[in-house]
Amino acid sequence: ENAKRFAGFFLFPELNHHLVEGLSYPKTNSSRLVFVLFESALYDLRVQKRYEITKKIFDKNNIKYLEYKCQEKDKIAQVCELLVLSGYLSFYSAMVEGIDPTAIPNVDFLKDNLKQ
Repeated sequence: ENAKRFAGFFLFPELNHHLVEGLSYPKTNSSRLVFVLFESALYDLRVQKRYEITKKIFDKNNIKYLEYKCQEKDKIAQVCELLVLSGYLSFYSAMVEGIDPTAIPNVDFLKDNLKQ
């Protein structure tokens, strides 16, 4: 909502079953997609391994990705860390593009029409 860009949220290991096969096509994926991987030393070791293998799949398909490794030491603190970071990123992303992140014309339109 703040960034004014389409985004999806995928959890490991589900991402590995439904998403990775769709990376090859359309061919424009390599120039249009960027994944942000939020990693944690607190994830189960099997999930951490999935991250490493998934990065290889991204590389193989020329898909861009960014990595962020959580710094906090416990799960609740990491949740707060990611909430603050993702909120800032969405806000900053809109500002970089010169977009007012506070305006929500499509949501306003939806709400106005629901009232009728």
